[in-house]
Amino acid sequence: MSIYAASRDPSFDDIRVALGNLVKNFEADAATSRQQIRDLLDNDRELFYATSVEILKSTTDSRGAQYLVALLVSNGMLLQALCSPELSREEALLLGRSARRVDPMVDVALARSLADSAVGDGAIHVADPARLMDILCEIADPGRIMPSLMRMMRHPNPYLRSKAVKMIGRGSKSTKWVMGRLTNASGSPSIGHRRDHASCHPAGRTRRLLRGWLRFAGSLDDRAAVRSILGFRLSGILPRRLSVPRMRFLSPTSSSPAANNTIQNT
Repeated sequence: MSIYAASRDPSFDDIRVALGNLVKNFEADAATSRQQIRDLLDNDRELFYATSVEILKSTTDSRGAQYLVALLVSNGMLLQALCSPELSREEALLLGRSARRVDPMVDVALARSLADSAVGDGAIHVADPARLMDILCEIADPGRIMPSLMRMMRHPNPYLRSKAVKMIGRGSKSTKWVMGRLTNASGSPSIGHRRDHASCHPAGRTRRLLRGWLRFAGSLDDRAAVRSILGFRLSGILPRRLSVPRMRFLSPTSSSPAANNTIQNT
């Protein structure tokens, strides 16, 4: 039997009330609740999505809410929900964490979508890339999404590039690993094919890492660049004893007041 009258099309309020009751009473009869929730999804995806987002503002922890989250994930609605202006950043972050519990690989799919959105062919649209990147920074395993992070280094949004650099620093397994990918991405010969003496010296490795990074993300603003370098230091990719203010080889324009102030106050 249908859970709403068949004599007219259900309104937003009809769906909201019906879905809310099913989520609230989910555990009373989980099998029946699942079927009726799926019926609502199949009947009108847009109404189902809108009412689900409304319900998930208040709860993501109950079994019924977790089932809603699972349906959003499996039906390709999670990306839209995370970027929805109907959710605050805190609510979107809670939804992202809930989705990660439902599907441990959801961070990989979200990161791939964010990287694909930079292609510009219209296949993937991310309404709020900065919010999605912030969520990934909280829920994602940087090592697992590393391929997408490397692609995001070419994203037109400088905020995303800065965040990607930080996550690469967190997720990289070694200095050599990061150096190899930065130099490959920037078009230089890979580290494995450069056997000169300088490449074996720690100072040479550091300089080549930073130069490769600068070629790859040269459009980062001063603050983003300094934050990224400090992130490399904290993650162990760069030696902690390295003095950031003395790295004059980084860029001829690195002496701006904003950069100097960031360095001195960090």
